[in-house]
Amino acid sequence: MNLHTVFIIYNSEGAIMRRKSVETALFARQRAPLGQFILEGDGDPGSQYVDVTTKEIREKPAHPISQSATTATADGSALVTFTGLLPNTVASAFLDGELQTVMTVAETVLDISFDTPGVYEIRVTHPRHLPARFTVVAT
Repeated sequence: MNLHTVFIIYNSEGAIMRRKSVETALFARQRAPLGQFILEGDGDPGSQYVDVTTKEIREKPAHPISQSATTATADGSALVTFTGLLPNTVASAFLDGELQTVMTVAETVLDISFDTPGVYEIRVTHPRHLPARFTVVAT
């Protein structure tokens, strides 16, 4: 009977990069890629992360983000502000389904202006939170 050990590989921010399983006798020989780490246990990259301080697998909470407006003028003069972000959050702006720009947020606030009319979807991701989506209609 072969016993297996399930483990995850995660990065320095706690994002689970992949889930693996090996025969228990081979687990001690496993190595993570440079800059990544191994933790015994099962984790889902979509809904969980590793608390890098405690080395515990935790459920990702929803983003605590607020959006200042759902409409904006398409002349670049009006800003829509997103607050409650964590540093290193990635925000992607899509116009009518096409990727327009990707921004990595250094602070807790993101201001976006719009210069083309259309329906924008702002997708926000961070390793320790569930993905979030926001809509802005620029006219």
